[in-house]
Amino acid sequence: MNKLLAATSIIMLSSLQIAKADVLQDFQITEVFYEPMTQPTNEIFTGTFTFDFTTNQILNLTGYLNHSMYPAAASTYLGYDVVSTTSDGNGGYIMSAFALNSSATFLDGGYNPQTSHTTNATGNAFITIDITAAQLAGTNSTLTDLSQISFGDCTASGLMGTSCMTGFGTAAGPYGTMRAYPESESVGSVPLPPAVWTFLAATLGMLAIGKKRNQSV
Repeated sequence: MNKLLAATSIIMLSSLQIAKADVLQDFQITEVFYEPMTQPTNEIFTGTFTFDFTTNQILNLTGYLNHSMYPAAASTYLGYDVVSTTSDGNGGYIMSAFALNSSATFLDGGYNPQTSHTTNATGNAFITIDITAAQLAGTNSTLTDLSQISFGDCTASGLMGTSCMTGFGTAAGPYGTMRAYPESESVGSVPLPPAVWTFLAATLGMLAIGKKRNQSV
């Protein structure tokens, strides 16, 4: 009986975690910015984030941004999501992550390459993502309107003199520092690790065995 109660408690705790996962879900994301002047190397961000379906907030956006001018240089880790999620005006959500614990990236203290100066001031770098309801629902993993995603790289590996590498806009312009523009953004949910499914299957098995033993008493 005690084993049955223990197994039942484990199942209840697991159910709570699963219910929580229905509200907080983890996603993988990749953004590619086409760099016509550094081919065959593009600027690529690969990372993860958590979406809170209760508050409609993008949380824990982190990942790595490579350096198209210096492919051998170590990618920059963007681990600070120091700004809040905003609406993209079309039912989607915009969020940014930074290399430093600050959103100040360009000389004027901003981080929007379409409105800010691209002269290096801080050694910071950032990525801006735009997540749609279709991407969150898994019905369409790719972003079709790339106009609101961008990157800026003012680290030592992202500088041309005093100018930061940037990417935004379209191939026809406006575009980034070296004519870089967004080529794609893809999003996919992060599956539960195999160990979690193994644990749940084993727990369910224990519960079934305990129930049979209890009925035979």
